[in-house]
Amino acid sequence: MIATCHVNIQEAKGNLSKLLARANAGEEIIICKAGKPYAKLVTIGRSAQRELGFLRDSFSKDELDALDKALFEPLDDSELTFWYDAPVIQTTQFTDREDLDENAEQ
Repeated sequence: MIATCHVNIQEAKGNLSKLLARANAGEEIIICKAGKPYAKLVTIGRSAQRELGFLRDSFSKDELDALDKALFEPLDDSELTFWYDAPVIQTTQFTDREDLDENAEQ
């Protein structure tokens, strides 16, 4: 349940920082003008942690469960051979500007 607090405009002007802190803590602040609700001060909802699932609707639950299970199964011999005997692609790495200049001259 959200706590609610009613304050008049003059009080809100003088205590804005405190009211903002209370709103950020989850309290709902109603600012009144001439005793009537005029505005509501609430925190902007913190975004929930995002779930990975951009393809969630593309697969059935059974397919997703099978994929989860398959990800942790050991590789068979042919897959291991592929991973360990596959050619390694050599890349050039530059450690600093001098290495870059030397290779550019060659």
